[in-house]
Amino acid sequence: DSLNAIHHTSYPLKYWRILIGIWLWHFIGVLYDRYKRIENAVALFPDLYTHISLTEYEKLIPWDSFDFINSALKDSYNFQIFSIIINDLYPEHGVKIKNVYNPQHFKREFKCNLKSKVFNFFMDNLPGKSEVILTEMYHLSNLDKLSLKLSPIGKKISFIDFLDIDLHIEDIAIDEHARKDIKLEGGPNVFRSLLYRMIPRSLPKCYVEGFKSYDTFINNFKRRKKAIKILGSAVGWYYNEVFKFLAAKSILSGNKIVEFQHGGGYGYASYMPEEVFALDKDIFYTWG
Repeated sequence: DSLNAIHHTSYPLKYWRILIGIWLWHFIGVLYDRYKRIENAVALFPDLYTHISLTEYEKLIPWDSFDFINSALKDSYNFQIFSIIINDLYPEHGVKIKNVYNPQHFKREFKCNLKSKVFNFFMDNLPGKSEVILTEMYHLSNLDKLSLKLSPIGKKISFIDFLDIDLHIEDIAIDEHARKDIKLEGGPNVFRSLLYRMIPRSLPKCYVEGFKSYDTFINNFKRRKKAIKILGSAVGWYYNEVFKFLAAKSILSGNKIVEFQHGGGYGYASYMPEEVFALDKDIFYTWG
């Protein structure tokens, strides 16, 4: 509701779940893990203290989901998260020090040799209307893709990975007013209250400040590809923001979204968040 409000939209929950669901799942896990470590440490050692350093929250905002998941692996980022939690919940255990935090951002790199560029150009310019767009189908070799394109239904299929599209989200300034308007009511416990305070300060830029850039690009793309009926991917549902924006916008027009299995554990693992997201799609193709 808050994201609809700041963007002046009225998109359904499924739209936003496609966009921010993966980031939110990872973010909750990262924050909860650090929170529990601190809670346990304080319970075991009531007199402990540790150094903390507070930085401008703008420096903690990732560009997108890929940037966040890579930042969460870095000691410098985690030191900031630990500092925020301690200062917020256990200030008597924190001793503030000066520490300049210079965030390291991570952008997905698109590497394509000349052979692949020629192949992709050929594939994208074969005759036919693109009713099916498949993205980041890492299971398929170029020969597999060519075989599909040359099949009776091939003219309806396009393989577009969107990895070479750069909307320069990093250059867009943080909108403090918009983030302050993302209001989440206090939760029923300490952690959820912490989470609700952290989400507006941590949402990737592509979902707040960069939203208009992505939305404009997708609207133009959809006008060029009027025949789209189905969008599918194996791994694009995770960190391919352009594809996720396209898929989310396409469901508003009644298009179908499809996920293809890309790892083990589906159907038998007792805890499998990826399966929850996979089964959100209209169709989920499994290996069996």
